[in-house]
Amino acid sequence: MGRVVRATQTQTRAVESLARAIGYADVVDAIARGVDACDGDGVPGVWCRCDGDRGCAVEVIRASGKGLTGTLPRDLERGSLSALRTLDLSSNALR
Repeated sequence: MGRVVRATQTQTRAVESLARAIGYADVVDAIARGVDACDGDGVPGVWCRCDGDRGCAVEVIRASGKGLTGTLPRDLERGSLSALRTLDLSSNALR
């Protein structure tokens, strides 16, 4: 069986921080259950790129039209999700 490559703790914390800040309960609940942030089947709206032994990096977060509210956290500004290419939070009530 091959080695399982997972998101870094920094990536997972950043995704969780964003999800908490904007009220994306499905993602918060999945991470609380121990689902890896880059497990495409377990964390809704999060897609990653995995690169061998270097691990996985969150590239896409889509949460359009989820009725989300809140404010984006500073984690995004500091580069915790440095590989993020797409952040779709359209059709929500975010500040």
